[in-house]
Amino acid sequence: MRGVKQLDFEEFYRADRDMCLRAVLASVGERRLAEELVAEAFTRAWTGWA
Repeated sequence: MRGVKQLDFEEFYRADRDMCLRAVLASVGERRLAEELVAEAFTRAWTGWA
């Protein structure tokens, strides 16, 4: 069973992942690198999610 913390993060991730990817892609110009960077950012966000 998923907890509230996980559900809150999932909502945050779904709402913001595409916008984050577009912003990073505009900065780095390479889709694969942008995807890796966004994945790392969301991983770090999850580890610090209160």
